[in-house]
Amino acid sequence: MSDLADLEGMDQKLAEKLMAGGIQSIQGLLRECGTSAGRLSVGLRTGIRKDRLSSLVKRAKGRLGTQ
Repeated sequence: MSDLADLEGMDQKLAEKLMAGGIQSIQGLLRECGTSAGRLSVGLRTGIRKDRLSSLVKRAKGRLGTQ
């Protein structure tokens, strides 16, 4: 599993919010935030804006594509 902290643009505070919301890995981020409704749900759980989650998902997809 890929660590969230390794994702470009991810700071410690953001990673902690995601982990508190139940997302522990990049794969988990993609699974939970793969749809607009998923991003909304995660945003409500974590307090992270939906557009910020969309940006993280794009970076996560790029990261997994280069591994």
